[in-house]
Amino acid sequence: MAQDITHWISEAQKADSQAAQVIWETYFQKLISYARKKMQGMPRRATDEEDVALSAMNSFFDGMHQGRFMPQDRDELWKLLATITVRKATRELRRHHAQKRGGGAVRGESVFIGGANESANWGINEVMDAGNLPAMSMQLTATCSDMLSQLEDDSLRTIARSRLEGFSNEEIAQRMQISLATVKRRLARIRETWS
Repeated sequence: MAQDITHWISEAQKADSQAAQVIWETYFQKLISYARKKMQGMPRRATDEEDVALSAMNSFFDGMHQGRFMPQDRDELWKLLATITVRKATRELRRHHAQKRGGGAVRGESVFIGGANESANWGINEVMDAGNLPAMSMQLTATCSDMLSQLEDDSLRTIARSRLEGFSNEEIAQRMQISLATVKRRLARIRETWS
């Protein structure tokens, strides 16, 4: 197995998609388990271990294709993947517990679950008037459109939409084929425009 993985690492460095698939299948579930251990105590609705593992694998393959990561064997590969995963999990934990996000005290829809009849339709729908949803949806869409129209060019609008859709800065950089620093600078311009 060690020799096989070493072979696939070498092939993946040449952008071989089959090799990348083998590495993915070999390590992805392990990374999910590893991330789960590192993220204990964090509510799953914020970010889960699969999100962290996906992001770690994506960063690994990006780094390898850019020549930043060149593991020589399975031990180096695992250490690298584990390090990337720990950093991403730590970043998510810090972000979750940041004061601007309520210091970890933010409560979600699960706060409404309870009562004698657990099978009842509990949740946010119990406190919201469903009749208002179409109007609220239209208002939210109009507000988003208005905010996006304040941005001076298409690239800023694309980045803003991508962040609203939940893509990370790294994923946006990859999708738009620009540097991570450029994404961060443009996000700062977007925040400045909207503030």
